[in-house]
This record gives sequence, structure tokens and C-alpha cells, in this order.
Amino acid sequence: MSTHKSFFAKILPFRRKERPAPSEAAELPMVVGLAPRMDIPRASPRPVLVRIDGRTDDGRIGVSVFDLNHPGFVYDFWCEDAIDALCWIRQLGQKSWVTRDHLYVLAMLILHELAPER
Repeated sequence: MSTHKSFFAKILPFRRKERPAPSEAAELPMVVGLAPRMDIPRASPRPVLVRIDGRTDDGRIGVSVFDLNHPGFVYDFWCEDAIDALCWIRQLGQKSWVTRDHLYVLAMLILHELAPER
């Protein structure tokens, strides 16, 4: 039983007494991911994977997807509705340079644009 506790003591970086005070934690940048919001210090900002470029009068959403391996390359398209968004996600999923993070960010941005109340 003591081996189990000592194992976790070695791999866990912080003990409760070593965590930053609430006033210090408030100064750290907020990061949103799959888990609830957490205070995570970042050395540098994350690169932009997907950007919403705007909306047209007929409701289409302009989307730009950035290739991190080839700076300057942008894959852009117009998304009309939720079904169209799923078709674009399926098509982008077949690209070798598109990561799960690209698809996740795209899905979250499209969801926010199409249904902001969710």
C-alpha cells in the first residue's frame, strides 16, 4: 500500500500546499478545452488553427483553416448550415495536415455561430 502512495507522490508535480494562492491564480490566463476551465500558465500563445471570417447577408459563415506545417497556407470555405458543417468536417478529416484539434475547434466555432445559446 505504501508503494502505491509513494508512486503517485513522485509523479504528481504539486502538493496542495504548493499550489498558487487564489490571488496569483487569477492572474494566469484562462484556457478552455475539453475539461472545465482551468488555470494553466502558458509560455507562448497557441497558434490559430481555425478562424471565423464573418457572415454573409444570406447567413453563410466564412471559415479559414490554417496548416501549421506550411505557414501561409489557408484552406477557406463558406458554411451554410449544420449539415454543410458536417460535410466540411468530413472532408477536412481526410486531409493529412488536419489534426483532431483542427476539427474540434472548427466544430466548436460552428456550433457557437449556429447556436450561440448552447
